[in-house]
Amino acid sequence: MVINSNLYKYINIIGKFWLADSEKDSFTAQLVYRNPNYFVIGNMLSIEQLRKIDAHKNDICFYGVIDGVQFSLLNCSIPKSGYRYLDIKDIEKGCDCSIEIKPSEIVFGECYISENDEISGASALFDKMDEFIKPEAFDFDYEAGKRLSISSRDSINVNSRKYKLVFQPQIKMLALSKGNNFKKMIITKFIFNKPEKVSEARRLITYTQFLFSILKLNYIELLSLELIKFHSKGVVDSITTEYDVYYHMNSLPYDLKELWPVPSFCLNFEDIESDFGLILDNWFDLCSKAEPVVELFYQILIKKSFDINKFLNYVQAFEVYSNCFRKDDVKKVRSRYPRGDKITAWHKVFDLISLTKDCFSFENADVIKISDWIVDTRNYYTHYGRKDDALTSFEERGLINRLMEYILTIAIYVQLGISLDLIKTKFYHAFLNDTINHVKELIVNKTKSD
Repeated sequence: MVINSNLYKYINIIGKFWLADSEKDSFTAQLVYRNPNYFVIGNMLSIEQLRKIDAHKNDICFYGVIDGVQFSLLNCSIPKSGYRYLDIKDIEKGCDCSIEIKPSEIVFGECYISENDEISGASALFDKMDEFIKPEAFDFDYEAGKRLSISSRDSINVNSRKYKLVFQPQIKMLALSKGNNFKKMIITKFIFNKPEKVSEARRLITYTQFLFSILKLNYIELLSLELIKFHSKGVVDSITTEYDVYYHMNSLPYDLKELWPVPSFCLNFEDIESDFGLILDNWFDLCSKAEPVVELFYQILIKKSFDINKFLNYVQAFEVYSNCFRKDDVKKVRSRYPRGDKITAWHKVFDLISLTKDCFSFENADVIKISDWIVDTRNYYTHYGRKDDALTSFEERGLINRLMEYILTIAIYVQLGISLDLIKTKFYHAFLNDTINHVKELIVNKTKSD
C-alpha cells in the first residue's frame, strides 16, 4: 500500500470545513484514508448545510483547517449523504446529517487555492525514477567518531518549451527494526517558463508522468507533489520553497503493482539525456495532435484494459497514430499492396510493423502474416468478420498484445525523435526476446497448418 506520506499525518484528526461559497457556515469533519483514495467525512452537519451542499452536486470545492494546517478540496463529488432525526417524537428539534466528500485534488498548506491560481513550479516525487536516472554510487563513512559522508552525482537540468526540469538525486534514511537503511530517490522539479494556472500545471505534470510510464512500459506512480507559488517577471531560473503548498491528485490510480518485476526502463536516460528536452517538446506535440493514442495507451498501462479490449485498444491506437503521422507512408503501402479501392486498416497496420520490423528481425513475409492476423482479429471482434486468420485463443491474443505494445511503444519513440538505430541497439524489455521468438514460432506453426 502506497500512500502520500505528507498527507497521511492529517488523517483521522477532527478539523473544521466549509463550502467554498459559505465561508461563515462551518462543520466539523475528518480526513480518512481508504485505499487508494482520501475522503472527508462529516457527521454533525445541519439540514441547512446539507441542502446547500446537495444543491451544488458535483465539482464543488471545500476549504478547511486540520491541526492548524489549511486545506483546499477541489472538484469534489459527494458519494454519500444522509440524516437522522435527533428525536423522532419531536421533529422540531431538527436532525443530524452526515456526508462523505471525495475530492479529485487536495491542496494542503493554504486555503482558497483554485484551478485558476498561478504557480511557478512544482517538486514531484515519482516512483522508480532512480531506475531511470541512476545516481552515482553513494559513499557512506561509518567509522566511529566520524560524520556520515554521502556523495552522489549533481542535479541534471533539462530545458523544454514548457518548463525546465531538474532531476535532483537525494537520499532518505529509513528507520527499520533491524537498523537504519538508506533509500536513493530522484526529486523531479518543474520550473515553468511562465506562471501557469494550477489546472495547466496539473496537465503538464501528469503528461510528463505518463511519458515516464511509456519509457518504463509500466505505470509510474506520483508519490507526492509540492506546488511552488512564488514567481517573478520573465523566466524563472530557480525555485524557492518559501511559498510551497502540497498537492495530492486524489483521482489518479495509485498503488498499481507490476505484474512481473522489470528492473529497467526500455531505454537508459544516459542514452537520450542530450536530446531529452527535444523529446519532451515532441511528446507534448504528440499529445496535442494524437491525444487518443495517449488515452488508449494510458488505459492499458493502468490495468483498465485486458485481453480482447486491450487488443482492440492497440489497433485503435495504431490507426490514430497512422492517421496523424503516417498518411504518405500508408499511401505507398497501398500502391504496393492494393486491397480494393481505398486505404484499409491492413495498410496502416502493415506500415507500422514495417516501420519497426528491424527491431524484431522480421522478414517482409512475417509482416504480411502478422498484419493479416491483427486485422482479421480486429474485424472478427468488431464486425464478426471472417475467422480465417483471427486469433481467437487467449494465448495467441496475449502474445500478439505484447507484440503490439512493443510496436506502438517504438513508433512513439520514433515520433519523439529517438533514433531508430538507437532503439534497435539499446531497447530492452524483459519479455521482448521471448515475445519475438514465440511470434516466429506461431508463424511457422500456422503456415504449416494452412
